[in-house]
Amino acid sequence: MILLSGGPSPSAKHGSGLCYRCALEPDGPARWAWASDTHISGDAGASQRGFQPARQFERAVAEMRQFRPSGVLVNGDLAWSRGHSHDYERFLDIMHPLAKHAAVVLAAGNHDDRGNLLACLANRRDPAPQWLAVVVEQPPFRLIALDSSIDAQTVGGEIGGAQLGWLEDELEAEPRAPTIICLHHPGESSSEGCSDFSGLVRLVQRRRCVQAVVTAHDHEYCVGEVGGAHHVRLPAVGFPFEERTPTGWVAAVLGRAGIELQLRGSGNPAVTHLPWR
Repeated sequence: MILLSGGPSPSAKHGSGLCYRCALEPDGPARWAWASDTHISGDAGASQRGFQPARQFERAVAEMRQFRPSGVLVNGDLAWSRGHSHDYERFLDIMHPLAKHAAVVLAAGNHDDRGNLLACLANRRDPAPQWLAVVVEQPPFRLIALDSSIDAQTVGGEIGGAQLGWLEDELEAEPRAPTIICLHHPGESSSEGCSDFSGLVRLVQRRRCVQAVVTAHDHEYCVGEVGGAHHVRLPAVGFPFEERTPTGWVAAVLGRAGIELQLRGSGNPAVTHLPWR
């Protein structure tokens, strides 16, 4: 889903799925704030492993506003545990000051409930689709967010053949646009990953326009490679699994030569440069 000025962008059905779209004005290097695993509860004082996710997220949103991004990605697990309506209501309250100034892309994770998410943030009361996708055009770049969530009670993830087919059509439509693909689950995970991630990898190998794949889920920041493209695993905003693992978000600047990443939060703020392939 995409929030623009606090409200949802237009959407269209694609078989069993729903796709939200928007276009952003090109303005030199594209500035994005990438975050994940906020784990917001309707109870503002809820804590996990000594951290209060709501306060962590409030701090991150304040930092993002100073960064002044044109777009913000929250790559799944917006909600505390089972994706209750009051979790998303509090999430939106915290995000609202930023959503007034930037396009906010929301991807579903294993702790999210699509029906409650759409009802609270997009005021949709019809039956929830099987997957929610997002396409943001910011020439010359494109960001596509996939839905790897099965449901709010299943830890592992799956993209599904229908969504992978839709993705291939999207990539074919603009074969030269440098593309960032985002989804919550990686292929390999310390818990349970995406069961059909290999299908995405094969698609990335064939489509050289895909420059990076951005995942989350493991609450740990690292940068690697997948299918010939960069693989960025985002840290958690809400809380870490391991005591010394950094929390926070990633400032991403997309330029003509590549992408510049900087962890913002409790970790090392060193800048990582990733060239386009």
